[in-house]
Amino acid sequence: MANYGATKWREAWYSTSAKLGVALAVIRSKPAGKSARKHAEDLATKLRQQEEDWKSKAEGLKEEVLRLKQELLLAKLLNKPRNGGSSARGDDVLKLFSQDLSEAQLSENDSGCDTQTLSLTPDPAEAVLSTTVPPYSIQPRHSSFHRDNRECALSKHMQFLQNLSALRGSGKDTQMDRGDAVIEDTALNMIESVVAAHREAGEGRLGDVSQLGRFLQASRLVAQALERGVGKQKVLEKAEELLEELLEMLLNNSQLNKFAVQNNLTECLICLGGASMLRPVLVKLVLSHIIRLAEHLWSACQEVPEGQQPQQVDWVRYENSFYLFWTLEQLIQAGSGRAGTDHHHLQAQLEKHVLPLSDEFPLFALYMWRIEGLLKPACTRGT
Repeated sequence: MANYGATKWREAWYSTSAKLGVALAVIRSKPAGKSARKHAEDLATKLRQQEEDWKSKAEGLKEEVLRLKQELLLAKLLNKPRNGGSSARGDDVLKLFSQDLSEAQLSENDSGCDTQTLSLTPDPAEAVLSTTVPPYSIQPRHSSFHRDNRECALSKHMQFLQNLSALRGSGKDTQMDRGDAVIEDTALNMIESVVAAHREAGEGRLGDVSQLGRFLQASRLVAQALERGVGKQKVLEKAEELLEELLEMLLNNSQLNKFAVQNNLTECLICLGGASMLRPVLVKLVLSHIIRLAEHLWSACQEVPEGQQPQQVDWVRYENSFYLFWTLEQLIQAGSGRAGTDHHHLQAQLEKHVLPLSDEFPLFALYMWRIEGLLKPACTRGT
């Protein structure tokens, strides 16, 4: 015990000595005519600037590594012998990443899952992203620049998944080298782009919300990619974290003109739930949010005298909860798998809150009753 106390004392002494040394160095290095406080603030600002620059540089390098891995995976698949014994030209892969997705491929009517319409030799007339800033350069900190950079990266990832889908649909054997890690990293990167775009839209910084349509297409491609059986535990944990953030944004959006953003975010969540590995996770998260909100509403009702309206209700989350109900309804109806024990527990929690909330919040209680009824067949299959 004495040794532990001595160690803690030495650590505190070293920390205090280091802080004192830094303070003396700042005071001695300050230019004439500038106070020590102002000089320290300027140095702190410069340090934060450098930290942001290095962070941007690291993110750019990480993006470049992923792009090279994508090229390598497609090159391996293209060079595998076909049924007739001949090899596909590996040079074709160099053309794949030199061009962006066409507007036709990004339209909402095209889910990105129809491999018959994809080509591994893109039209040279399509726009070439040759003017993008190298990922290893220091990026200026402007939201519009970051948005453009993100859009560029997203287009590359979408193109990779579409080309991969085309190769799988062409009859080539992709089981020997599926490149699961590359596909998973690409999918997570695309979900992060969906999160970032809807965060900006929810804060009113996106501008034209019609740009969100391409993120719906990206969500479809992510679900398609993850449906191939990939999915390590760390990937599921990261995906769950991102899905939770999307749900929080859906619940907390208080913008006046929020309907276009909410509708697009809801559709993105439904598309992501199209992957069998993500659907149970998303259903569990949505159910948990609904039950917590039900408990909040019930608690608020208990604190109000009879005949008066509850004042402590979070009306923003209450109004947005109906987007959650719609999302959950679509996920349950689309799912054909077995429900887990978590779903049994959450179903019981739903049933517990239906009647107590039916007087003060009849529409909310009615939707809970509907969801509880939809869960019964799934839970029956899971037993």
